[in-house]
Amino acid sequence: MTSRSLTRWLAVVAAVLALVAAGCGDDSDDTGGVEVSGAWSRTSPMVADAGAVYMDLEAGETTAVVAASVSDEVAAEVELHETAAMDDSDMEDSDMAMTMRPVERIELPAGETVSLAPGGLHIMLLGLVEPLEVGDEFDVTLSLESGDELVVAVEVRDEAP
Repeated sequence: MTSRSLTRWLAVVAAVLALVAAGCGDDSDDTGGVEVSGAWSRTSPMVADAGAVYMDLEAGETTAVVAASVSDEVAAEVELHETAAMDDSDMEDSDMAMTMRPVERIELPAGETVSLAPGGLHIMLLGLVEPLEVGDEFDVTLSLESGDELVVAVEVRDEAP
């Protein structure tokens, strides 16, 4: 092989490798147009087997969070939840005026911030493997209706950031 042929061959190989590397790279901007801020979880008592995750979500285009997940090293199950007032039929069986219930999706209107916060929408962690302690960190993966997934780092805190 001549030096000129070798140079061409190496240039082609380098170009192919660059394309492959670009295709395999981490596209951290591919979040389905959803911005996340202030992700946190409250500490949990030693006897608690449930916890919650809170954050602010803002979508560039209307979409919805349709599921959430965490490593099985954190919790056995994850559900989207809302805290809501009990209706009159529920109130007969309880002195509590509020209840938590699963929701199928969390709507994210374009350009608006949707807060997942105590007393409202949140991500429920069920079957905690161990108590959540201040300073712990874990990832929650949000699944969007578009099929995109968004990995969010969550910090365990005593209070909201």
